[in-house]
Amino acid sequence: MLICIADSEYFNIALKAYINEPNSKPLDIKEILCYPFSGQSEMFYTFFATDAGARLSTILIDYSSVSIEVLQVALSLKSFNPLIRIFIFAKSGYPLSELERSLAIVLGAEFITSFAGLSAALARGPRLTSPPRRQALYRHT
Repeated sequence: MLICIADSEYFNIALKAYINEPNSKPLDIKEILCYPFSGQSEMFYTFFATDAGARLSTILIDYSSVSIEVLQVALSLKSFNPLIRIFIFAKSGYPLSELERSLAIVLGAEFITSFAGLSAALARGPRLTSPPRRQALYRHT
């Protein structure tokens, strides 16, 4: 199951059209739920009080909805299911604050710029990389 957090109904329509198009790369997505961020209480109920949380595999966040609050919701969902993959659909060059970038790194979020990028990322599987080591932290003085 994929949930999409976007404030634009056009984004949701485009995502559903791309996934349902026969020529697009096949995605293993059985259900798509779209929420505006204002619907977070409904989203929490859906995923914590029902069996939908067990089926959740992917969270897609539109860049227009990226904020600390949205990323905290994604973090709380990921804390109950660490295998959830999180993608942030961002325009190239779209500035995130330092705190938003840090939280995206903690989430292990992948930045994509197109629906084809989402398709390719889902097809290749989860990233198995660790965060870069900071040599200064390991230096003995």
